[in-house]
Amino acid sequence: MKILLVAVNAKYIHSNLGIYSLKAYAGQQLDSFRPRQATIELAEYTINHQMDACLQDIYRRRPDVIGFSCYIWNIGAIRALAADLKKVLPGIPIWFGGPEVSFDSEKVLRENPSVTGIMKGEGEETFAQLAQYYVDNLRENEGYCGGAGQDGKGDTCGQSDAGGPSVCDMSGASGPSACGMSDASGLTCCNIPGSARACLKIHSRHLHAPLCGIFGPNSVNVARCASLIGTKSPTKCDAQLTESNFQTRSSPRPGLSEIPGLTYRNPDGTITDTGIRPVMDLSRIPFSYHTVELEDLEHRIIYYESSRGCPFSCSYCLSSIDKQVRFRDLELVKEELCYFLDARVPQVKFVDRTFNCKKSHAMAIWKFIQEHDNGVTNFHFEIAADLLGEEEMELLAKMRPGLVQLEIGVQTTNTQTLEAIRRKTDLQEIQRITARIDQGRNVHQHLDLIAGLPYEGMDSFRRSFNDVYAMEPEQLQLGFLKVLKGSYMEEMASAYGLTYSSLPPYEVLSTRWLSYDGILELKEVEDMVEVYYNSRQFTCTLKAFEKEFASPYDMFYFMGEYYRNRGLAGISHNRIARYEILFDIIKERLILFGGQTYDVIGHADNAAVYADDMSRPHCPKQQAKLAEPVHLDDTPQRELETYRDLLMTDLYLRENVKSRPGFARDQSAFKAQIKDFFIKEEKAPRYLTDYKGYDSRQMSKMAHVEAMADGTLVLFDYRNRNPLTYNARACVIDKTDNG
Repeated sequence: MKILLVAVNAKYIHSNLGIYSLKAYAGQQLDSFRPRQATIELAEYTINHQMDACLQDIYRRRPDVIGFSCYIWNIGAIRALAADLKKVLPGIPIWFGGPEVSFDSEKVLRENPSVTGIMKGEGEETFAQLAQYYVDNLRENEGYCGGAGQDGKGDTCGQSDAGGPSVCDMSGASGPSACGMSDASGLTCCNIPGSARACLKIHSRHLHAPLCGIFGPNSVNVARCASLIGTKSPTKCDAQLTESNFQTRSSPRPGLSEIPGLTYRNPDGTITDTGIRPVMDLSRIPFSYHTVELEDLEHRIIYYESSRGCPFSCSYCLSSIDKQVRFRDLELVKEELCYFLDARVPQVKFVDRTFNCKKSHAMAIWKFIQEHDNGVTNFHFEIAADLLGEEEMELLAKMRPGLVQLEIGVQTTNTQTLEAIRRKTDLQEIQRITARIDQGRNVHQHLDLIAGLPYEGMDSFRRSFNDVYAMEPEQLQLGFLKVLKGSYMEEMASAYGLTYSSLPPYEVLSTRWLSYDGILELKEVEDMVEVYYNSRQFTCTLKAFEKEFASPYDMFYFMGEYYRNRGLAGISHNRIARYEILFDIIKERLILFGGQTYDVIGHADNAAVYADDMSRPHCPKQQAKLAEPVHLDDTPQRELETYRDLLMTDLYLRENVKSRPGFARDQSAFKAQIKDFFIKEEKAPRYLTDYKGYDSRQMSKMAHVEAMADGTLVLFDYRNRNPLTYNARACVIDKTDNG
């Protein structure tokens, strides 16, 4: 028997820990009781795949049972896929599971006639017992018929003679089976036309049990076999084709009704619900990644779970429903983390809802990864910042830059909103702790905001945005409220005047405090934050440009408005185009509003040249030089030249690009000067001390020198990068060293 677990991920870089865990646990259980009786396979696609290609792939795998992992981002695609699978594989039971179908399972079944049943809530034990149920049915009926026919036209008998290809088509002519009779599992009975009596001889060679597929996973129906029921087999064998062999079971199979955590469809159309399964001990689940090859997950995020449940009660979150916070045994966790460290995977993302809710657990894991750091792997944790104590912060300060990154859900700084969403947060403590962590320049911080929460209108959200922006996170995630099934927010939607999209992901459209116009404005701001802030490709420019506005929010709003007015929104622009558009945005702002004069080129705070890199010994005497202001005329044009330099600085910090933006300054006048610099570095390296063995021509291709508005030369060294930002080391070249 082949059971196929299917995931449809949001992006290619994502992987599905859920189906890996189901396979690991069920595989262990089946091997213990029914070794080699079933194969559990995994299939992962993305919502960007053509669903027809997914359909073809699943069909060709010839599964006997299919299970789908359902979330808000994929449920639409999965519903359509399941409906089509039922047409091409009509005898296959299809099961849904996951948070998107667990809280209204009966409704899901009524709306999706192709679905056999729903696995609700925590899935490992439920799926293992369901798989066991199908294996037991297979053992009862060893000669079950296999899958769709070779011609792809409905059900055919998969039974073969002497292990060869199928020799009979028990569905009759060429069409799909006509009978809809099935047991509670969704398995159909055998369809044997009168002319197929000769096939019974072949089947009888292989079984001393009921005829093929009475409840077998790929079996076909028995709509036209009434004349055979109660008769003897046409051959002299022990197989008796009795009424009991062909019964259609009008009542639910007892096995299913005894499995907690299911909602399934009965043959008469009624629905049975077996309740909610109690949660399990996490340490009983085998290591999920022993069921997959890490090579197959190259360039994808590895997800890991060391705890389940959440101690908090945030009204918009489903994790708060499970109050039983459970932790995986620490020795198991350490052993499994070693597996990732030894494999040198790029990133492991913990899916624990509040990783540091238990100090001893968090500290043990953080100490372990610090002590076993391989210099490559990064670990991502979602934490409550205000729970961090002095001991945790001291440990974090000792981490290798880039070893850990922290995601902190601020969500809002409106205290009335925090109370309404049942979120207990000390905002001043969050500000203090994020500032403390930032001082170490070694931990990436990702702060979250949610738009559309109760009691938060536009003015309030602008304040929340500016408050969080002032914390200077590496990433600022501006998300929009999703009204999840089963959440307290769904229950309160009417009281809040909360309207949201009818289809997944059920995103907010308006509230009593926030209109749809406001939502659209915030969407534009979100796009600009994602492109220009979270990309970390414009850090120097934004640091200066935000001072042209009353607040950071106003800056991003101005940028979003520019995109909309010029038809630039919704287009995938390449990197150089993003720089050119930002240059035009800055130019328009300076022309319209005059602009201000900043000592940007030479001042480390405002521009450019990266406080964390300037103190390195590779660039002697440069820190003092960078602090000297460059005085520019107080005109928009002179301001624009400053921003031109800032944009070029940002551009070359990330990579040594060959294509330059249209606004880039002509470097011809400095060509000889730059060439002389690299020749000197070849003979007596002062700045490029790590380039021993390379000649000046090679150095000029491996590093970059850019001339700024005042003739200053800035060196970008790509062999020495900031381990946290991955920006190149940059420093000003002393004029005595560049002729």
